[in-house]
Amino acid sequence: MKLIDKLLSGKLIGPEAQKVLLDHASDDSFQQELSARMKVSRQQAELTIARHGEYASAKLIQLTESENHGIARRACLDIIELLKGQIPEADLKTDPELQALPPELASKLLAYLAGELRQSTQISQSQPGE
Repeated sequence: MKLIDKLLSGKLIGPEAQKVLLDHASDDSFQQELSARMKVSRQQAELTIARHGEYASAKLIQLTESENHGIARRACLDIIELLKGQIPEADLKTDPELQALPPELASKLLAYLAGELRQSTQISQSQPGE
């Protein structure tokens, strides 16, 4: 199954890959092997994410304190997006505090909070004896 190796390694891409997939669309053994290899590939990717998830989370939190407002804002948005899936849908619908903000308002709030966080960090770092 060298064609599958080429597909999964990225050596066969674009129209060439599409042609191979179309040519083997009715080949059951090819399709089964491709599905099995893709499943293994996805599992390997999930393992990599699991191994490095703690580091990535810590780095993302560090980025919320960036001097660059755009980076700090984006990190805040990414954290909010990651946490969205952890709040039960029923709570989002019934709890008025958890209902979605319009994107423009959320952006303004995040920009303000990032600025406040940056100011409080600078103040605490400049105070002697702490």
